[in-house]
Amino acid sequence: RLLRGDVTTGAGGGPSSDLGRATQIAHGMVELFGMGGATTGLRVYRDSKGEREVLSGSQAEALDKQIHTLLSGAQTRAADILKTHRGELEQLRDEVLAKKSLEKDRIAEIIEAFRKRTVSNG
Repeated sequence: RLLRGDVTTGAGGGPSSDLGRATQIAHGMVELFGMGGATTGLRVYRDSKGEREVLSGSQAEALDKQIHTLLSGAQTRAADILKTHRGELEQLRDEVLAKKSLEKDRIAEIIEAFRKRTVSNG
């Protein structure tokens, strides 16, 4: 999205797969391990169909809100990191498009060269 202005399917399942996995992790953090603000200490048990067991509407809403907060925060942090390193990202994109693949050493060269330019200019 940062480079193209839209969401692409990408490799390995794309953004919907990534979001699904992130959502699973957030559910685990909040529901299984009791992590997260107002819901700390509230553990959720699921029945054999995967449905939350015996939660009041307000408890379920609080859990869903905390999961949303975690996902939104993670998305913001990821976007900030990508914006900070946009130069490297664009160069990597351009070389992958031109060559179809890059070796690990070439990726390291691109990142190191960008860091050196940033340090000498900053």
